[in-house]
Amino acid sequence: MSEASELLVAERLVVGRGAPLLGPVDLRVCAGESWFVVGPNGSGKTTLLHTLVGLLRPLGGELRLGECVRDRRHLGFVPQEPAAAAALPCSVQEFVALGCHTPPGAATRDAVSAGLEAMGVTALRYRDVRALSLGQRRRVAIARALARAPALLLLDEPTANLDTAAADRLVGDLQGLCDAGTGLVHVSHDLVMTRAHASHIACVAHGAVTAGAASAMAGRLDALVEAQG
Repeated sequence: MSEASELLVAERLVVGRGAPLLGPVDLRVCAGESWFVVGPNGSGKTTLLHTLVGLLRPLGGELRLGECVRDRRHLGFVPQEPAAAAALPCSVQEFVALGCHTPPGAATRDAVSAGLEAMGVTALRYRDVRALSLGQRRRVAIARALARAPALLLLDEPTANLDTAAADRLVGDLQGLCDAGTGLVHVSHDLVMTRAHASHIACVAHGAVTAGAASAMAGRLDALVEAQG
């Protein structure tokens, strides 16, 4: 991949919440790549994701955006369970509009429509977000992130607690975004899905992160599967 396609680069990155938890981390996320971040519970996957998206400050090393990502407004972030989606008294389209960085008007309406369409939830436009199912909330939360047309989308366990069919459909739709050039970073507990869909894998364990193309990481993924079994 060329430097022009780089979206996010970490070099000897150290992450943690007050004290170092992981590091040094080296990874390079490029346009059209689908990264899966995997590892045992409590290993630091979400802490790493929060650092990459800018919610936590790095404790060391370098973290930089690629030249095609103008600023962090062009990163999309979806937490595992968006609390606002279960609490805000607003319609789906109003909720998705909150993700835009444009003032109210035609551009925002178009961005909302694009996000809803990408996630297949246009029919929910006028529904109260508090009445949505878990799977619908996940899709609407992703639509909200997509409304800002991100070059890179980062998601924390987007398929957690979904049934297999709903999870497969969601990952398939996310893969469509990736095929169109969006970079994806998923934290995932589903190693079978990781093997099926990842172009690149970051394995988190024992305070270290080993990252690379999925073909090169197959052995480490197999070891995780065996440990879970």
